[in-house]
Amino acid sequence: MHLKQGMKAHFRLICVILLVIVTKFSLCFKISYFRSRSPINSFVSARSSHAQTVEIPTEWSWQNIKNKDVELYAKAFGKGLKLGSYTSPVINQHRSQWCGCCYMISALQILQDRTHIIMGSEGTFYGSMMPWIEFDSQIALDTYDTYHRPALQQPWNACRGGDPLKVFQAIEQDVVPLVVVNGIGSVWLGYPNIDRKKYTVDHDLKVVNSRHIKDQSPDFIKREIFEKGSLVLGINAQYIKKTDVWGYLPLEGTVGQRNHAVSVIGWKRNNNIEYWIIRNSWGKALVPEDKPQDVKCVTIGENLCKVNMNTYISDPGNLGYIYAPIHHSHFVEMKPSPWYTADVIVK
Repeated sequence: MHLKQGMKAHFRLICVILLVIVTKFSLCFKISYFRSRSPINSFVSARSSHAQTVEIPTEWSWQNIKNKDVELYAKAFGKGLKLGSYTSPVINQHRSQWCGCCYMISALQILQDRTHIIMGSEGTFYGSMMPWIEFDSQIALDTYDTYHRPALQQPWNACRGGDPLKVFQAIEQDVVPLVVVNGIGSVWLGYPNIDRKKYTVDHDLKVVNSRHIKDQSPDFIKREIFEKGSLVLGINAQYIKKTDVWGYLPLEGTVGQRNHAVSVIGWKRNNNIEYWIIRNSWGKALVPEDKPQDVKCVTIGENLCKVNMNTYISDPGNLGYIYAPIHHSHFVEMKPSPWYTADVIVK
């Protein structure tokens, strides 16, 4: 009798152990399955599985994705793309007097571009792509200034120049909020205000992996643009005023130190020469002849800057865009690297 009871107890114990094992296996399977179905994780998996087979296109532009581009992207990364434009419109950082905030505008614009790529490649967006998302640049200017100015302990403000990488890092740390503009265009004052408000964002985007791109080789930069979207490029402002009537920059000559930031959305060929496709932040018509002799003309809450304006010559068929020779030493030999980026993911 006692033996039978012992066997029954032993049998029940074995059943409980088997049930626990089966339950854990089932739970792990479900977690693995749903993780694999997550848009972001499936995109990462697709990238990994195609990592060794990516063929870099001869030309590429996120401004106008056509059927052939969709096929190339699917072949490279195993993901679809919607037709249309993924690039933010050209804006003018000097539209309310001079403001040296190119480093911030270029950073915000590539984050917008990369958000559009998530929308257009994850199967959650229907219809043709167009630049739907705009982050409020005035809020970004104000909050970055409020955060960063005390650390410098000098009469600096966010309209007097800065570092794209530090902007990315401030956004990554949630110090600078990515507030989506409601309607068309954000208010732009041309100067920063002290801003200690707490903003609530109504999206699940997260900026991660802010970085310099140390590998400046053209193939590596192309791969980054092709796979993830546009990049910030540090460049010399006087050099990019030397375009010809079609918006092409000279192949040779001294460029000078970087003092301006632009965004690169792709590359093209012209007369068998490769060029980066550059979106600038000087608008489409006029450009300051130079920065003010004294940048103290822009302060917290006020902008009294007066600068002479010249005609801005860019691509007449794509105003605001210019083209820089890919193999110019300025882009492949400058130290430290002039390339900056950060990734956008969905939390």
